[in-house]
Parts: sequence; structure tokens; C-alpha cells
Amino acid sequence: RSEALNLTFTLSRGLLGLCCLGGQVVTLEDDAYALLSAERERADAERERADAERERADAERERADALAAELERIRGE
Repeated sequence: RSEALNLTFTLSRGLLGLCCLGGQVVTLEDDAYALLSAERERADAERERADAERERADAERERADALAAELERIRGE
């Protein structure tokens, strides 16, 4: 572990490797660009899923508010 660089290293396939997010290890034999690209795609997909979930929750909240307002209107009549 390099405290100064905030990096963690491990031995992988007999080579010194850098520990990355998601439990992945990158060594000099790996295509670091491909790994970075795949991680970026994974993060983008996760962000899109989170955004879609937030939109669904917002729509559900709006629907619940509209139903509550309708119920109050009916009770007031």
C-alpha cells in the first residue's frame, strides 16, 4: 500500500498489479485503456439506471400527491 499516493498494489499472475475500483487488478500485461473504457461505460449505465429510478420515484410521488388532493377535494364536497 502506498499511503502517499493512496494506491493499493497486489501480486496478480506473478506480476505487481494496481488494485482498482470494483475489485479489478491492472498489471502491465493488461490493456488499461480497455479497462478504463469498460469502467466508464459501466458507470454511465449505472448513472442512467439511477436517473431513471429517480424519475420513476418523482412520477410516483406526483401521482400520490394528485390522488391525495383529489381525496381532499372529494371529502370537502
